[in-house]
Amino acid sequence: MNVRFAVLLCLIFPLASASPTTAQTVSVTTGAVNGWVTDESDAFLPGVSIAISGPAQMGVVSTVTDVRGAYRFQGLPPGEYRLVYELAGFGTAVREHIEVLVGFTASVNLKLTLASVQETVIVSGASPVVDASATRIQTNYTAERLASIPNARDIWSLMAASPGVRQAVVDVGGASAGSQSQFVTYGTRAQNQPMIEGMLMSQIGSAGGSVTFYYDYGSFQEVSVNAAGNSADMAMPGVQFQFISKSGGNQFHGSAMANYENENLQSYDIDAAQLAQGVASTSDNRLHQFYDRNADAGGPLMKDKLWWYSSYRDERSQARYPNFTIRPFETKLTNYTGKATYQLSSADKLILYGQGGKKLQPYRQDTALIGGPGGSRSFALFSSQDATANQDYYGWVWKGEYDRVLGNAAFAEIRAGRVGYTWISGVYSDDTRREDVGNLQVTGGNTGWTENVNRNQLLGSVSAFKNGWGGTHNFKAGFELYRDTQERDQIGYPGSLLLEFNNGIAQALREYQPSNSVNRLFAAGLYLTDSWNVGRRVNLNLGVRTDHYRSYLPAQSRPASQFATAADFAAIDNVKTWNLPAPRVGVTFKIDQAGKTVIKANAGRYWWNPDVNVASSVNANIATAYERYAWTDPNHDRTFQPTEQGRLLSKVGGVGSVLDPNLEDTYTDELAAWLDHELLPNFSLRTGVVWRGQRQIRQTMNLSQPFEAFNVPIQVRDPGPDGKTGTSDDGPLIQMFNLAAANLGQVNNLVRNAPGVNDYYTWEITGNRRMNAGWSLMATYSITWNRENLASPGAAANPVRSADSPLSPNDLINAADDGRYHYALWNAKVHAVIPGPWHMQFSPLVRAQAGQPFGRTFVAALNYGSQRVLAEPLGTQTQDIVAIVDARVERIFTLSARSKISAQLDFYNLLNSNPEDFITWGSGSSYLRPSSVIPPRIVRFGVKFDW
Repeated sequence: MNVRFAVLLCLIFPLASASPTTAQTVSVTTGAVNGWVTDESDAFLPGVSIAISGPAQMGVVSTVTDVRGAYRFQGLPPGEYRLVYELAGFGTAVREHIEVLVGFTASVNLKLTLASVQETVIVSGASPVVDASATRIQTNYTAERLASIPNARDIWSLMAASPGVRQAVVDVGGASAGSQSQFVTYGTRAQNQPMIEGMLMSQIGSAGGSVTFYYDYGSFQEVSVNAAGNSADMAMPGVQFQFISKSGGNQFHGSAMANYENENLQSYDIDAAQLAQGVASTSDNRLHQFYDRNADAGGPLMKDKLWWYSSYRDERSQARYPNFTIRPFETKLTNYTGKATYQLSSADKLILYGQGGKKLQPYRQDTALIGGPGGSRSFALFSSQDATANQDYYGWVWKGEYDRVLGNAAFAEIRAGRVGYTWISGVYSDDTRREDVGNLQVTGGNTGWTENVNRNQLLGSVSAFKNGWGGTHNFKAGFELYRDTQERDQIGYPGSLLLEFNNGIAQALREYQPSNSVNRLFAAGLYLTDSWNVGRRVNLNLGVRTDHYRSYLPAQSRPASQFATAADFAAIDNVKTWNLPAPRVGVTFKIDQAGKTVIKANAGRYWWNPDVNVASSVNANIATAYERYAWTDPNHDRTFQPTEQGRLLSKVGGVGSVLDPNLEDTYTDELAAWLDHELLPNFSLRTGVVWRGQRQIRQTMNLSQPFEAFNVPIQVRDPGPDGKTGTSDDGPLIQMFNLAAANLGQVNNLVRNAPGVNDYYTWEITGNRRMNAGWSLMATYSITWNRENLASPGAAANPVRSADSPLSPNDLINAADDGRYHYALWNAKVHAVIPGPWHMQFSPLVRAQAGQPFGRTFVAALNYGSQRVLAEPLGTQTQDIVAIVDARVERIFTLSARSKISAQLDFYNLLNSNPEDFITWGSGSSYLRPSSVIPPRIVRFGVKFDW
């Protein structure tokens, strides 16, 4: 892989001469305008002078139409633009209010008329809403639209309003603020690519499943959500987010907003049935207090030359949860943002950007054995704050970017920066840690650590247009370089010990090994794309990329502890290296020449970013290293004595974990087809299907315990919902298999490609009216048919077996004939902005999604350890449908031509519905116990000042 050549290419191109009137080409943070100019006979008009201007752009940029009457303006910052067309002998034409969105190409075709006298004609017409060039599935949110949605003002509540996305946690009024929630898009749960100003922001170690920190929502000019059909400039199969910051402007401007709510403004919605299932009181899901303050300002230091922008955000939340009744769960978030844009010359631009985010969460619910919706939330029951963790976290991103226009039809960009965070997890108690997978009780001190994570990154691209070769071509070549480092000083649980119970019965213990662990990944990507316009109706999007991933481990050490001696570990320069080519192809066909109805199709392969997880999977000094032993607590004192230790059951870290030499990276193949239609001016309707198939999924297995070694038949009684055998609710005997005696007590871990595959089939329909004349609308419905090998189906976080891909016959109990789980999930959303009388504005948001199908599980004690068993087929039961109605009423008071103040009244969960978004599926005293109930109706007051 010639990465040096790509870097050199992007460094050399900016040194070329540039014309001040050239048209720019596209970049990952911008949009574009293109089209044809013809005369009244529909003949092409070459030589038409076209100028584009707008408040988001410094100065006026001009170009001329080519011999085919075609023109293009790309690399345009998101915003509203004005186009002026001039040619001798023809009247001057003007197109206004052309909205340019990130990643969107607005096709503006124009017909010039002959003029006997000089005249200027304002040509009416709505801004295009169908991108006739791209095949990606994209939703854009302008700053105006972002501000109009009644939500918690974060990435997860924005995804909750986006097409094709299913949320694990449904937020009401900010009750989940500061806690990342898993979401699923066309079957993909991770491998997302969140980017701020073109910098990759995924949290290292999460495989693209979470972000580095919590963003300043009010600082963004636009957010684009690319859910599928991405071109070769995106490596991963998940959602690509582009968060584009505001940039100042030629006029000083700013805003300040604040909102507030507390429990005195909230109803109750926990009912008698939920109390009977174990929720302690009707107050256990209420928002105690919430406020959010955001202020920003920007403007020129030199008009059309140097702009500045800054923003500050302060957010506080205190919420009550059914599994943490001791006190409100607290979150404090603070952000600082700054940006400078310097037009060095008519062809050269420099952008500097930075944002920092501070998070304090003193009662995190991190657990080792008990799952949950993610982030700081858990299914576990905490009866004391001693079992929680105290999080002190600071994340940041900064970048420097240089853009240069090259010649008459090319553009180069290069950006460098760094993303990272420091996470300190403190503890409250030195009591022995105990976790019960049956009744979900957690006691004793949590684990402590200090983690420092950073990603250095360098990205660049060169774009160029070419007429001829069977049409017009927009070529783009780019590179990406990343170095990810994860360093953690792991203190561990008190006494380096964790005791496991199942409904009060001891089943195992874990002996942890504190460490000073380091994992690293070097990633390099090269890509080439060609947007090839064949005539006026067909556009081919061709692309190929290759990704180079090298996982490695630097030299590191481990301190002495109760269960391990001090040790040094030599560097491993090449744990695993992959070079992975990936083709992408897409096609668009305009049914009508105006491009108002377009058929789109695409196909592509997306390799997964292995993150630092391949390195950590064989790191003998991994931060979470432990050995797990059988333990039955013979004297029933719930305390471990060394003489009670049984045989070794499993281990993580240490010597004995190796990679399969034939291990291949995981990938997702995707096929999609769509119909995109401009139903009305400013209103688009799209419908289509997406298939995604996940292959070569990575899994750790014990070579000493192969699937065929589980061959000793045993009948195990289903204990029924109460988790106790010998009672009236017992289920039938279930045929299970113990491990052959010769294989007991041996651990020889191999990281391999599992044989199982996952397939997802989605149909979606979405209508979208852009903000125009004061109102907008987005309505969407989608349904996904899932065929998957996952221990926790859907986004439920409830395990139904011990491993994603079956490791023993016991993992196949009550699965489908192919060993997978089959089920369907739908979701629907509607959001609108509706103008009213007396400068009023109404913004309803409706969210609905299917309840997760599930089946009851129990934990069986077998000779090789505990085994999670699905007692009934998935889909035997179904959780509640989640349907939430939110609304905002806003009154706008105009103070002057450039200033206004607005008062907001938000209503969350207007119908006071109370579905449980998480319940316990496992037999025992907590069976069907809600761990999360949708919070009740609440009213939020807000005020905003714009100037």
